[in-house]
Amino acid sequence: MINCNSVTISFNKQAIVHDFSCHIKTSEKAILHGNSGSGKSSIIKAIMGFTPYSGEISVNDTIVSPETIHAIRSQIFYLHQNIHFHEETVQHTIESICAFQHNSINCDEHTILKVLHSCFLHKSILLQNISSLSGGERQRIGLCIGILLNKPIWLLDEPFNGLDEDTKTACVQHILEIDASMIIVTHDKSWDSKLFTQIDLNGSR
Repeated sequence: MINCNSVTISFNKQAIVHDFSCHIKTSEKAILHGNSGSGKSSIIKAIMGFTPYSGEISVNDTIVSPETIHAIRSQIFYLHQNIHFHEETVQHTIESICAFQHNSINCDEHTILKVLHSCFLHKSILLQNISSLSGGERQRIGLCIGILLNKPIWLLDEPFNGLDEDTKTACVQHILEIDASMIIVTHDKSWDSKLFTQIDLNGSR
């Protein structure tokens, strides 16, 4: 599903990721470990085509390149810690993203309310402006959008930093129930479960 072979990522001629390799199978969920500044987020961005790299990255046997990146991104849900939305209501945000041409998901009200409930959010949040939400609420709205889009690949970069421990644990459990291949960048011990593959930046498990 996702293959990184001898990937090196450099900034200002300095390698921050060197000769990294991993293989994520269909429906496998992997935690990517490493010290702060070790390039974990850069690996996610390289898979998304945002960061140049040497070596080889492929998604569903398609090499990540300028020619293929739009088709690859259409298969991926990407959620990062500093999630940003336009200044509009939550309902309009969700409906706009679901209606985007590469998504085209029919999100009726019943489905949206069901997903909000699964992420511990009250239906009243739909009428609130995104700018009024806390960081944890934005992260859970991001998770709701991921569930609605139902992409086969998820890339999550410190997705639940703003949540209290009980909500975070429940969201992690919910992630385990989603049928998608995932790479999750986090320092959080809530993810240290035997149900997640553990990967360090040297490719060891």
